[in-house]
Amino acid sequence: MGNIEMRLNKKITLITGGGQGIGETIARLFAQNGAETIICDINEKRAKNVADKINQNGGVAISFKTDVACVEEVEKLFGFIKKRYGRLDILVNNAGVSPKQKFEEITEDDWDKVLNVNLKGCFLCSKQAFEIMKKIQSGRIINMSSAAGQMGGYASSVHYAASKAGILGFTKALARVGGPYNITVNAIAPGKILTDLYYKDVNPKINEQIIKEIPLGHPGKPEDVAETALFLASDAAKYISGECISVSGGWIRI
Repeated sequence: MGNIEMRLNKKITLITGGGQGIGETIARLFAQNGAETIICDINEKRAKNVADKINQNGGVAISFKTDVACVEEVEKLFGFIKKRYGRLDILVNNAGVSPKQKFEEITEDDWDKVLNVNLKGCFLCSKQAFEIMKKIQSGRIINMSSAAGQMGGYASSVHYAASKAGILGFTKALARVGGPYNITVNAIAPGKILTDLYYKDVNPKINEQIIKEIPLGHPGKPEDVAETALFLASDAAKYISGECISVSGGWIRI
């Protein structure tokens, strides 16, 4: 047995929602490991800032403004990728929104927005990526689910939990479709991770209660999720597909 290889040398990688938080951390780690990274975010300034940081540190990255819930914008993004690179090796579907709302207060528009960004966006980007990866007979698709999608939510809202549960089913189904073309499809389900979402609109007492339930005794860091994504994107995970890896410190055990 040789050494486990987790370098992504010159792999063309698209990371949606890469302008901050977990997405930014994934983008920076992938770039450190040799990937040529496309930072996609609805916030153009944030995406550019991340790409600039990567390039200043010796990596290779560009930014692209995209609303993943808009089919026209997704098609424009992938048209650019096809023209510039002619291939896509890795897609990380990380873009998402997580509004904190009581179930009784969720409107149809609220529901549609969360499902459109979190689940439809994952579908639209995966469909375009699949077309490219099928032609080159190779690819990695990594979808960002959540502990909320596994256990119904705790501090999160119903529409968010539903969207993240949908990603789990989508991942398993697409893995079956992608297998014949050497395309692996996996999901990551972060638990309590120290990002802006950890603090935003969440009752501190709820966070304290969750931490008490985590066997490792503390919330995770974005790096914990990014390192899992790096593993799934690398050759070390070439025979893993249709799986969901929980990054929760033992909090989620299903």
